[in-house]
Amino acid sequence: MSPRRIGKLLCVVLWMIVGCLACQSVSSSPSSSTPAESQAKVKKFHPYRGNEVPQLKDLIQQPGFQEYVTARPYILGTSYDGAYLATIVFDNQAQAYRMEIHHTLENEIIAVFYLPLQKYLQEKTSKLYSKNEAEELLQASQETIDLGYRIKVQVKPVSLLYNQKRPLGEHKEWWLKPAFNSKRFTLSAENGEGVHWQLLEELFDEQPEQPPDLSLIRHPLHPEKWTVLVVSADADKTVRVSSQSVDTNQLIASRSENELLRKARLLCSGDAQLVYRYHQVSDFPWYLAVSGGKQAAARRGALLYQGWVNRFALMNENGFPLLQGKPSGVYQEKQQIHPLSKRVAQYYLTLIAEEHGHQPHLLVADLYDEQKRLIRTYEWAWEKETQQFRFLKGET
Repeated sequence: MSPRRIGKLLCVVLWMIVGCLACQSVSSSPSSSTPAESQAKVKKFHPYRGNEVPQLKDLIQQPGFQEYVTARPYILGTSYDGAYLATIVFDNQAQAYRMEIHHTLENEIIAVFYLPLQKYLQEKTSKLYSKNEAEELLQASQETIDLGYRIKVQVKPVSLLYNQKRPLGEHKEWWLKPAFNSKRFTLSAENGEGVHWQLLEELFDEQPEQPPDLSLIRHPLHPEKWTVLVVSADADKTVRVSSQSVDTNQLIASRSENELLRKARLLCSGDAQLVYRYHQVSDFPWYLAVSGGKQAAARRGALLYQGWVNRFALMNENGFPLLQGKPSGVYQEKQQIHPLSKRVAQYYLTLIAEEHGHQPHLLVADLYDEQKRLIRTYEWAWEKETQQFRFLKGET
């Protein structure tokens, strides 16, 4: 059974258990200690000591661990090949530790596990569950990360500072630079010759109180592989973690920002802009370019992009149009899908992500004439296995 299947099966069981426990924990009586007394009892947690990935049971029983992961994630480790990375945070709503498995090649969370707090390993009985149940839950999670995801390599993160370049490696051949200006967050890389690659862009509806915290990890066994963890907090102050990986072997000239914009302008026009990048540092990247439209909309839930455009092109790194919207109509790999009796004045383009993720799921193009009347609607579904958009329908 694959690691992903093992993880999904265990996730369902653990989620059902923790969902019940969280409901009960809300009604449990608060501690009688005062804030000052509680603060005095907190001992400092010292992360990333030693050279081995700690056992989960040993880790969560260390003094100060809960306070540490309430404010920031603890990075448990990675797999030998660097494909999987595990992080742990305190989930305020579930009143448990939330361990997430990140797929560093796809930049998404593929499994979530909930771990019991330290006190449930010490109490023989509680309102939530017995000591034996807590230990069984912890042991099942340990076996999954050991045997399924092979989280065996310890890593030691360093902080990234905004608007400052940080070298990737000792020889300073590559640099990484995060930037945050008002409502726009970007992560880019450049080489010693000043060639620039944009890896990530996020736009916000409103300027957040503070930008996300950033941590950089280098895989000890694969020095060309790096991962940036983007850390923010949601409404209930629970820490949320997303990842963006960088493989310097994949930072090639054809994917540099200037080259991609040059290719986009050939397909869309002189004011073309890149509004979405799929797996910029992978074997099969593609890019969504538009012209005559506004800057990429702030991501709201499942929306990766939405807006009015005059032209669009979904192209590969060589500039070949996989999909293209022009005044004469929509083309898939340079073949027109349907001949049109009217010219298209504008497209209303929507790129939708899959549920609970940032991976593309559906692309919708509404075609309008000069009187703003709908001509047709086209839909495509993204198939991860074939790395292609499959045409679904074209309705009038």
